[in-house]
Amino acid sequence: MPFRFSHLCQLLESLEEIERHDPPLLRDARRDRVQKTVVAWFRVHRRSIDAPDTDRVALLSSLFPERRTDRVYLLQAPRLLQAIARGLELRSEKLATLNRFKSPGNGDLGDCLARVLKVHDAEPRLGYVSVEEVDAVLQDIASKVRFSSPAVRTRKSLSNDSPGHLLAAIVRRLKSFEAKWLVRMILKDYAPVVLDQQHVLRCFHFLLPALLKFQDTFEAAMHLIQGPLGEFPSSPDPRSQVVFRKQAAELLRPQIGVKVGRPSFHKARSLKDCLRTVGSRKWAIERKYDGEYCEIHIDLSKGPDCIQILSKSGKDSTQDRQGVHGWIREALRLGTSECRFKRTCILLGELVVYCDKERQIQAFHKIRKHVSRSGSFLGNDADSQAHEHEHLMIVYFDVLMVDEEITMRLPHRQRRDRLRDLIVKKRGSAVTAEWKEIDFAQVTAERTLVEQFACALYDRCEGLILKPSDAPYFPLDNAGDWRGFVKLKADYMIDMGSDRDVADFAVVGGSYDAQQALKSGLQNISWTTFHIGCLINKEAVLRFQARPSFRVVEVIHQEHCIPKPDLEALNRLGKFRQETDSLHRKFDLCPVRYPIPPMDVVFRKPFVIEVLGSGYVKPPNQDFFMLRHPRVIKLHLDRDFTETTCIDELSSLAEKARNIPEGSESQETGRLVKKIMANRRERDERSSMRTTPQSTASTSPSLRRRTPVSHRAESTQLPKVWIDTTKTLSSHECVVEVSRGAVSPLQVSATQGERAFHPPPLSSSTRENSIEHRNTKESQPTTRPQKRTIDVAADQCLALSARKKVQKTASNADLPPLSPRTILRNSASRLTGIWALGNG
Repeated sequence: MPFRFSHLCQLLESLEEIERHDPPLLRDARRDRVQKTVVAWFRVHRRSIDAPDTDRVALLSSLFPERRTDRVYLLQAPRLLQAIARGLELRSEKLATLNRFKSPGNGDLGDCLARVLKVHDAEPRLGYVSVEEVDAVLQDIASKVRFSSPAVRTRKSLSNDSPGHLLAAIVRRLKSFEAKWLVRMILKDYAPVVLDQQHVLRCFHFLLPALLKFQDTFEAAMHLIQGPLGEFPSSPDPRSQVVFRKQAAELLRPQIGVKVGRPSFHKARSLKDCLRTVGSRKWAIERKYDGEYCEIHIDLSKGPDCIQILSKSGKDSTQDRQGVHGWIREALRLGTSECRFKRTCILLGELVVYCDKERQIQAFHKIRKHVSRSGSFLGNDADSQAHEHEHLMIVYFDVLMVDEEITMRLPHRQRRDRLRDLIVKKRGSAVTAEWKEIDFAQVTAERTLVEQFACALYDRCEGLILKPSDAPYFPLDNAGDWRGFVKLKADYMIDMGSDRDVADFAVVGGSYDAQQALKSGLQNISWTTFHIGCLINKEAVLRFQARPSFRVVEVIHQEHCIPKPDLEALNRLGKFRQETDSLHRKFDLCPVRYPIPPMDVVFRKPFVIEVLGSGYVKPPNQDFFMLRHPRVIKLHLDRDFTETTCIDELSSLAEKARNIPEGSESQETGRLVKKIMANRRERDERSSMRTTPQSTASTSPSLRRRTPVSHRAESTQLPKVWIDTTKTLSSHECVVEVSRGAVSPLQVSATQGERAFHPPPLSSSTRENSIEHRNTKESQPTTRPQKRTIDVAADQCLALSARKKVQKTASNADLPPLSPRTILRNSASRLTGIWALGNG
C-alpha cells in the first residue's frame, strides 16, 4: 500500500523536538539522539518502504526536497500564503494569523498554518494522504513553471487548477502538524530540522550514497536498486556490505543524460592545513577558473541533438547555453572521421567569457550577458550590451566516460592523457585547464605549491584545485585512502593576511526572515538579514558635518555568513538603535534596485563590520562592484561609520583587485610567496610557544597561584617555626623549633593557649602581593582543632627577606649569626606593623 505522509511527518516532528529541546542539548548528544531516531524510524517502517507498491522516488523527494532542483514552484512564503488562503477560503482573522510569520517570535509560515488548523484536528478526515499523492501535486505545480527542467515540463498534467486549489485539496485532509511540514516541503527547507544526508541515505539503502555519486538523481539510483541491484538487501550486516559493494562496483556505470556526482572538497584554511591533508603523495595542481561548472554529455545516436549540458545543480541547461554548441562540435570533431569516440562521451568543464581584444578571460558577472535562464536574461539591467569580441569559452578539465570505457576509474594523470587526445585546443573557444604534478615527498614541494598558487592569483584565477594523481575521480567501492579534492583559494587562506579582499562596511538596517530565524539557533532573534551600505558623501561628512547619505550595496544573511557572537550582539544592541520612522532618521538612503530586499528597521547609528569576500563582482542589476560571497569577520563596536569604506573607495578596491598589478609577474609573485611563507613561519612559532612545556617556560603568577599543594615541594625551602603560645607574645618567650620545610610562606603552628595567635585579615595591598593567598585561605580549617596550624598571612618577600638576612649574617665574619629566636622576633614585629596598617 502507498506510504503514508503522516509517517514522514512523525519523523520530522520528532527531530524538531530534539532540535528545540529546552535546555538545548550539546552537539554530540543531539547528534546521537537524531541518529537513533532516524534508525528507529527506518526499522519500524522498513516493510512499507521496501514494499513493491511504494514509490521510493517520491519518498526520497519528500525527505530531501532541496535536491529536486529540477522542480521550480515559484511559491516563496508570501505567494504560498496567498495561494493557501485562497484555496482554503480563510477569513480575515485567520489570514492575519498566517501573516504573523513575518514578525519575530511567531515561527515560520508552517507554524502559523498549524495554529490556524489546530482547531480542526478533531474533525474526521476523508482518508489518509500518501507521499505519492503529495509528490504528484508538487509535480503538477512544477510542470507549469517554465523555470523547471524540460523533463518536468514534459510530464504536464491535463488539470488547469491553480496551485492554491491543488494544495487546498491536500491540506483539508491533513492534521495541523502535517500541514506544517507540507509548507516547509514546498519551500524546500525543513529548518530547524537538518537531515544528515549520508546517514539517512545509508539507512534507506546501504548502496544509495555510492549510487548517487555517479548517477546523481533519485530516479536513476532507484532504477538500479530495483533492477540490477534488486537482489541486494537494504540493510545487511557490515561484513556483508563490503562484499556487496565490490559486486555492485562492477555493475555500475555512468548514464548519458544523468548528472554525475561531484567529489568532496576540503577547503584548506592555511598552508599548513593543506600540507597536512595532502600528506606525502603525488598530487595534480590544477588552476581554478572563475566560471560556471558544466557537465557535457555527448550521444552521437541522437544526431543533431547529440549535445546535452547539465549545470552544477543538475538542471538541464542545454538550450540556455547554445552559444557553446559550435565550439563543442569543433573541439570534439563531431561528425568527422577524426572524432576520437564512436557513441558516447562525458566531459567536465568551466564555462567562461573570453575577450578576443584583451586576449584573456573576463570577469564572472559577464556570463549573464551570454547565458539565459530558461530563455530569460536575468540581472543585466545595468550591464552594457554584449560586445562582438566577447564570447563563451569552455575550459575542459576532466573526462569521465568514453564509449564503454569508464575513465572516472582511472588515475588523474591517465584521465588528462585521454582528455588531451579528445580535445582539439583552440585559443578563445576550447582549452584545457593548466596543471602540474607535485610530489609532496620532496622538500621543495611546499615552495613549489606556493609559487603555483601565487602565479594563479597573479593571472586572476580563483585559486588551485589539488587532485590525487594516482586516485580515480572517486572510488566506487569506497576502498583505499582516497580523501577527495583540496580547494586552495585566497579568501580561505589565513596566510594571505592583508592580501585577502577585506573591507569595513556600515550596517544601516536589518530585516527578519522566518526560515533564517529557525536556522540561527538563537532565541528571540529580531533580525536575520543585515543591510550594509557605503557613504556616498564621506568627504562632506568629515569636512562639513553634512547629513550622511548611504547606498545599500549588499545584504548579508546570518546562515554561514555571520558569526554567532556577532549575530547575538547585533540583535541585542540593535534594539537600542532601531528606528522605524523615516522622519527621524539621521541619514539618507538612496533607492535600491531589485534583488536587494527592503529593510524592516534602520539603525540610527550604523554598526561597523569587517567583511571578507572572494574577489569583486558586479551584483545583478547594479552599476557598482561589491565583494563576492561576503562574510562577516568581526563586529567593531569601537569604530564609527565615518571610518568605513565609501562608494568611491569601494570602486578603487575593486579596480585594484580585478586588474593585473603594474609590476612584473616575477616581482608580484615573489612578494606573495615571501609573505605566505613568512606568515606560515610566524604561525608555527606562535603555535610552538603555546605548546611549550610549563617546566621550561616562565610561569605567570596566576598559574602559580593555582598550583596544587602536592607540587609546592619544588618551591623555595623556608624556615618552619613552632611556637608555644602558652607564653604571651609580649614576653617573646617562645619554645622554638626551626626546621627546613617546604612551607610557603612562613607557617607557624601553635597549641591552644591563653592568647592564641590569630592573624587579622590582609590589607588589599598585601593580598595582591601574596602569591599563595588563595591557596592558604582555602587551606584554613573550618573548625578550631586542639592543636592547629596557623598560616601567617605575610608576603612571601618577607620570608625571603628573613632568609637573606640569615645568609648575609652567617657570611659576615665580624658578627655572629642570628639565632632563630631573633629571626622570629623580627618577623613578628613586621607582621604586627602590617596588621596595624591594614586595620588602620
